[in-house]
Amino acid sequence: MSDKFIELEEKISNQANHIKIIERVIKEQKRQITIMRESLECKNRELDALHYVWCNGGCGGGVHRYDSMKGVELTEEIVKIAERNTQRLRTWFINYKFRNKTDEYKDKYFKSFKYRIRLILKRICDLL
Repeated sequence: MSDKFIELEEKISNQANHIKIIERVIKEQKRQITIMRESLECKNRELDALHYVWCNGGCGGGVHRYDSMKGVELTEEIVKIAERNTQRLRTWFINYKFRNKTDEYKDKYFKSFKYRIRLILKRICDLL
């Protein structure tokens, strides 16, 4: 075999390896695009739900993510998402108010909480 033939085989082998690497990169990018698309679809459903919270139906535009929500049907899933987000806001607000309380108040709260837990555990033990 000539040196040129061996050199040509090495080039072909290197190119084949590069093609395999590029194929793996493309496959990973496709996977990441699919994940991002699914995540965006989920976020869009949440925006649909928030649309109904923000707007009473009389809006002509503004807060909508696209053309006044034409063709978007109000479904049970959208209502549940809106309720979950609203509950999340309520929980955040309660925690916000608690964080702004004095340390003395927090200590009293946690002591009474621990006392209630002890009472519940005692009742459970009594049942056993």
